[in-house]
Amino acid sequence: MNGGLWTPRPPRALVVFDVNVYLDVARLMVGNFSWDDFLKRASQHASDPNPHTLNAQIDSLRALAISLTGRYEPDCALEVWFGRHLDDTTFHKLTQAIEGGELPEDCGLGWSDDDANDFLDNFVTRIRKDNSGGFIEGEPVAYKSPPLDHEDGCVLATANLAGTEDFSYEKFCVTRDRGFRTASLKTEITVMYPHEWVAHMRSKLNQGNPLHRMMTAATTP
Repeated sequence: MNGGLWTPRPPRALVVFDVNVYLDVARLMVGNFSWDDFLKRASQHASDPNPHTLNAQIDSLRALAISLTGRYEPDCALEVWFGRHLDDTTFHKLTQAIEGGELPEDCGLGWSDDDANDFLDNFVTRIRKDNSGGFIEGEPVAYKSPPLDHEDGCVLATANLAGTEDFSYEKFCVTRDRGFRTASLKTEITVMYPHEWVAHMRSKLNQGNPLHRMMTAATTP
């Protein structure tokens, strides 16, 4: 309120990462889920080609890392949102058997419950604690399903429900799922591949931002 007049708050951006993005990072960090190791790997791969020419999992790692700035543009905050469905599905896929499913998507990483909880506690929860705009409780009703399948619809629903009434948001979902990315969706939520999100964020972030320099600067020999 300014002089009796209502002043609108500046816009914000929010992003929801699909489960497959977190699983990519889990595969890269197997056996070592420390926050320092995650940041170290992000720095090591900062100058690699985008999209990565050898390992698309690195695109997922960089997509998460570049979202930790808390900024979308100099005057626009970025929030990373989470949900119960994402947590539960990530745990399920981490502990699901590697073999035995009728389809590839019916197989997981085959981790123990302890290792899965270790990853969630030391990595996902850390992102939520430091960078989350919020958390969607309960099982969402799948959104835009069809054409999306149920799981993708629940991820999109998390993004659709995310945000607070105090702000207007530009919303994004980041996924490795081709069907999700290429689906014809009549929605204001923009769906991107991880490498697309990295390129998009690099174009948006202030060049003076320290984490932006880390993600874009060439590696010093």
